[in-house]
Amino acid sequence: MKEKLPQKENSPEPLLPSEKLFDSIMLGIGREQKRQLRRRIFFYSLCFVCSLVALLPAFRAVRAEIINSGLIEFLALAISDSKIVLTYWNNFIFVVLEALPVISLVVFLAVIFVFLESLKLLARDLKTLLSPASITN
Repeated sequence: MKEKLPQKENSPEPLLPSEKLFDSIMLGIGREQKRQLRRRIFFYSLCFVCSLVALLPAFRAVRAEIINSGLIEFLALAISDSKIVLTYWNNFIFVVLEALPVISLVVFLAVIFVFLESLKLLARDLKTLLSPASITN
């Protein structure tokens, strides 16, 4: 039913890619991956250093606000006179929650999170960069 089309005798042969084409493409991909890896390492290092620098002021702010809020006195009351605290536990919990320096704690915990996350990602990318399999040229 279907007839095959006749092929010309003088049809050109298909063009074959160069033997070095695959190698040059793979080399270019490897270079681009290394460049992106170095950029990520630079960014994570910058985040790590910035969060490390911000850690001390954030801790000092939390400590100062805990001292100023009287939270230590409430916790000392819970340790020294636990019968009164157990009697009025729901009021005591609200007083302690009101005395917490929430914003300072959130900032401090965010700085710690950025510090640990950037340390994790930096270690992962440094491990990738320094592994013997990644050293191709």
